[in-house]
Amino acid sequence: MAKRNGKPAWKPELPCEYASKVVIPSIRALIVKKLVEEYDMSRYKAAKLLGLTPAAVTYYLNGERGRKLVEEIESRPELVRIIDEISRLIAGENGIRSLETYRHYKESICKVCSEVNEYAKMAGCAEASSV
Repeated sequence: MAKRNGKPAWKPELPCEYASKVVIPSIRALIVKKLVEEYDMSRYKAAKLLGLTPAAVTYYLNGERGRKLVEEIESRPELVRIIDEISRLIAGENGIRSLETYRHYKESICKVCSEVNEYAKMAGCAEASSV
């Protein structure tokens, strides 16, 4: 996020817009990396399980997509633990196949997003303040 006088500069962008453009791709990049590198999953299978194209998986792995917040997320052990848990869940269940798994996946993604989404924190979004 751009800063002005040491403070984040406001853009006419909703926190969820920033999340969809920056935060979620960074989370996906980390999940893709774990699935492919730690779980020996093919790019094609990782793409299929995450609802992505194989090309998108390649972009994530090459750092061409989703790299903006990767370092910030990786520097926070509690967020890395959540990413590890999400990856293990996806790899272990061969995807998100039940409503219970989906809910857990969604809640976990929201926790990570809320922690790194500065727009959500500045706007006082309920999810960002409750985590």
